[in-house]
Amino acid sequence: MANIKLKNVHSLLNYIICFFLIYIQYMHSAIALNNSSSHLKNSPDFLPFRKPFDNIEKIIRTDNFRSFDLDKRNKLYTNAHNSISLVNIINKIILAQDNLFILESKPYNIVLVDNPNLSRTTGAAGKDYVIIEGSLKKNIKDYTRVISHELIHRYIGHIIEQDNDKKNEIKYKWFFEGFTEFYGVKTLLDTKLIDKDEYLKIINITLKEYFNSLIPNIDFEKTNQKHLLDQNISMLSYNKGFILAMIIDEKLNEVSNGRYNLLTTINNIISEITSKKVNFNVDLFASHLKHYLPESLIKDIIASIRDSSILLSLLPSRLLNKNLTFQDTDKYSDICFNLTRSLELQKIRGVKLGSDCHNMGLKDGQELKCYSIDFNSGNIKLKVLENKIPKVIHLKANKMTSSIPIYK
Repeated sequence: MANIKLKNVHSLLNYIICFFLIYIQYMHSAIALNNSSSHLKNSPDFLPFRKPFDNIEKIIRTDNFRSFDLDKRNKLYTNAHNSISLVNIINKIILAQDNLFILESKPYNIVLVDNPNLSRTTGAAGKDYVIIEGSLKKNIKDYTRVISHELIHRYIGHIIEQDNDKKNEIKYKWFFEGFTEFYGVKTLLDTKLIDKDEYLKIINITLKEYFNSLIPNIDFEKTNQKHLLDQNISMLSYNKGFILAMIIDEKLNEVSNGRYNLLTTINNIISEITSKKVNFNVDLFASHLKHYLPESLIKDIIASIRDSSILLSLLPSRLLNKNLTFQDTDKYSDICFNLTRSLELQKIRGVKLGSDCHNMGLKDGQELKCYSIDFNSGNIKLKVLENKIPKVIHLKANKMTSSIPIYK
C-alpha cells in the first residue's frame, strides 16, 4: 500500500478546499455525535454543532498530511499518526459495504482530520468524497462510526439519490439519514469493529433518544429549516429511520426464515432507480415491500413514519436474544405550550393561561424564530417576534415519568 508523503502542502490544501466547495454545494449529510456547544464566535449559541471543517485550512497548513492508496482505487488523506490502523479500518468498512449492494460505488477521496481540540466527530459526504473531522484519541469509536455512516452515503444518497427539491430531502430524511445510520452501524458489527453488546447499546440509546423526545410526531415538511438546525429536532429523523430500518429488517428476516432482509428491498430499489432513472419516494419504497410483507403491515410501516405510537407497536418482542421491556424514565417533557404545533406552524400555539410561559410573555400567534432545549436540565430557549420585535424567552420544563422501550 503506497504511503506518499506530500511534498507540497499547498497542493493538498487546494485539493481539500476543492472538496470543501463541493461540500457546500452538495452536502446533505452532517452527523454530530456527543453534546457540545459551538466555539465559533459568529455562530448562534443554539446551533447543535459548529460549522463543520471551518478550521481545515489551518490544520492542513500546520499538520503533516499524507496520502494512502486504499483498496478499490479509493484514496485516503489524513494527518493522523495512526494512519496505517485507519487504512486497515477503512478498507474493512469499504469491502463490507461494497459486498452489501448490487452496484459498486465509484472510487472516493476520503479526508480524515484528527483534531484533538474537538469533543465530537462531524462528517459530510459529496459525490466523490468524504470528510471527517474529530479527535481520534478522545473517541475512536465515534470517529469510526461517522466514517462508516458517511461511506454508506455512497449508496444511500448517491446511487439512491435525493433530487434537488429541498422539501423532498427533508421529507425522506428518515430514509437517507436513518437507513444510512442503520447500515453504517451494521457494517461495524459485520466487520467486528463493534461487538453485539455495543450494537445493542446503540439500539437502546437510539430508542431512548427517539421515544424520549418532546416532538416524535413532528411533520418535518412543515418545519422551518432554521429549526432543523437544533440537534434535538434534526436527529429525530436519524433515530426514526434507524428504528424503522431495524423493524423492517427483522420482519423480513422473520417471514422468510432468513432468506432475505431489508437489504433485499434496498437492492431492488437500486435496480429500479438506476434502470428507470426515477427518484426515491415512499410509494416506490412501499411497492418493493409488497413482494415480501402483507399489505396491512406495510400500511402500518408507512403510517409509523408520522406516528410514533405505531412505530412503538411494531418493535420486535425479541432482538439479539434480548426481550423488549419498558423502563420508567424521568424526562423534562412537561411544557406550557404546544411545541409540535408551534414548530410546524412557525408560530406559538397552545400557551396555557397562568402558566410560566404566559407569565414570561409567551403568547399564541407570536412568530417562532429559534428554539432549543437542554434535555439534561429542562432549560428551554425561544426567540419569538411580537409586532416584528424580537424577544428571547427562557423557560424551564417540568419532569415527567414515561416508559421507554429497551432490549435487555
